[in-house]
Amino acid sequence: QSQDAPPPPQEYTDVQKTLEELKARLHALENQQEPLPEEWLEILNSTPEAIEAMRKREEARNESLKKKKQSNQKTIETLKEKYAAIQEKLNKAEQELKELQQSLETPLAESKEENKELEKKLAELKDKLARLLEEERKLVNAIAAKRKKLEFSFVGERTHTPILVECKGNSFRAGVYLSKDIRDFSSGDFDDNLNALCKWLKGFDFSHYYPVLLYRESAIQHCNSIEGKIKNLDSSLKFGKDPISNDISVF
Repeated sequence: QSQDAPPPPQEYTDVQKTLEELKARLHALENQQEPLPEEWLEILNSTPEAIEAMRKREEARNESLKKKKQSNQKTIETLKEKYAAIQEKLNKAEQELKELQQSLETPLAESKEENKELEKKLAELKDKLARLLEEERKLVNAIAAKRKKLEFSFVGERTHTPILVECKGNSFRAGVYLSKDIRDFSSGDFDDNLNALCKWLKGFDFSHYYPVLLYRESAIQHCNSIEGKIKNLDSSLKFGKDPISNDISVF
């Protein structure tokens, strides 16, 4: 590489750096006659073309996540605008309601017909106010749901696709990252649900997928049982795990 040549893309540099580090660790392990972890072999045995392909796949995944986040933020902004419009309508409706109530309490409405007309307008206004309040409640919930949606980001090269597993009490929900196919395992007791989850996970090729256990507070007590079962699926299986608060939505 010439002195004036631009540096390679940062993502590619990271992969190259990782490869050099793995080779150094491989040399150390060979001297100690220790077995090499299987997850290293895929990178170590990769050609430069394969590494470049891995970089491009990761770049595409990150771009997809970036677009999803941008879309999510745009939706939140749109909901905020709708919420502001609803607030304005609510304020106006509340003022009209107040004025109508005052009219009914004054001697200005002298005839029964006038009173009936005012009462009709009052009923219509109350109905309108109720609809606006319901629309406001839905918008508030929609904004909160968008803000609380769990988002994942990854650093460096990712050669396996995550399978997100939400652990809550005695039940589970699971799905491949970014997939809309979400499986529910909650029809039985804890052992039945865990067995059903593991049976479903066995259908995946763990050379390309790995589970990420996301623990609600109510499931922490079962972590040893859950992780023991997960480890028994495959002797070389690697998995991730993290606690998540109850106000965060996984799927």
